[in-house]
Parts: sequence; C-alpha cells; structure tokens
Amino acid sequence: MGGCSRSWRPDLDGDGQLCDMDVSGWIRSEFRSAEFGDKRLTDRLVQLGDELGSSPAESIPAACE
Repeated sequence: MGGCSRSWRPDLDGDGQLCDMDVSGWIRSEFRSAEFGDKRLTDRLVQLGDELGSSPAESIPAACE
C-alpha cells in the first residue's frame, strides 16, 4: 500500500486520543474556496462547518443550537 502523507493524518497523543487541533482554521481553509454565486452561502457553509466541527459527536440539530 502507498504511504500516507503526515500532513493529512490527525495528531494523536500517547493515549491515541486526538490532540487539540485547530478545527475552525481547517474548516475555514477548506470551505472558503466554495463558490455558490452568493458570498452569504459560503459564509453559512463555514458557519455550519464550525458548528459541526466544534461538536462532532452531536446530531446536526444539536450541534447547531
């Protein structure tokens, strides 16, 4: 199998748990280039990504409260 690039793998601490990651920064960098023809829609996508990224175990409605 091909090797995995370190740049995309999450950082794990010694217990195999995810270390603190800048999820919001990652979401912004991934979603800012989305083009919907209306900047408000891109802004909403980034907001939704932030909400879901900050509560990944929650349901979508619960994460967006």
